[in-house]
Amino acid sequence: MSESAAARLREERERLGISQRAFAELGKVSKNTQLAYESGASPITLDYLGRVADRIDIGYVATGARQNESLAERRTPYRGPPAQIRSKEQAELVEVAEIDLRFGLGAYWMDDHPVPQMRLFSRAWLRQFTSSPADMLYWARGQGNSMEPTISDGDILLIDRTEQTPSFADLYWAIAFGHVGMIKRLRPMPDGSVKILSDNPSVPPETAVDDELHVFGRVVAILKRV
Repeated sequence: MSESAAARLREERERLGISQRAFAELGKVSKNTQLAYESGASPITLDYLGRVADRIDIGYVATGARQNESLAERRTPYRGPPAQIRSKEQAELVEVAEIDLRFGLGAYWMDDHPVPQMRLFSRAWLRQFTSSPADMLYWARGQGNSMEPTISDGDILLIDRTEQTPSFADLYWAIAFGHVGMIKRLRPMPDGSVKILSDNPSVPPETAVDDELHVFGRVVAILKRV
């Protein structure tokens, strides 16, 4: 594959907001191999693309042409399911809870436990992000700037509650730490503690031990504000 394919691979990874190390783990390669793929120093293998096909538009990486427009819109202003899906899949609309926790990126006290509001979404559209059932998905809106530049104030986050155990380092999670809700990157440590990391370099990391950390779910999509 060409050097432009390497650039498109990097673009796809950055669109998802996943670190090179974490994405390398998803593709079952080393971080150095991931770096070589993204720099064009090594050709991208078909086996690797097959392992990350559920996360990125591999057709776009290989050819430069988007195979699925909704994938291209994951980091663009959210306008709901594409019109062609709305017209063809109306019989497959499902309810997804939108919970106004104002998760993190700073902090939000979770004592009030807001009641979720239900909205209808196309099942086919949701499958572009996750195969989990709709009743295990939540929408939340970010607040603050501690995760800039990956996540901005007002971005819409799709949270998958089927994933509550951080197994890959540096993915994004909705958590409660010290009764404060937040969106952070988590890095499990060998001693059993978990590093709580912000993308904004001015925000220092924290460490959770024992039962200090509650994981609500993993952020599987980041969409720009409505």
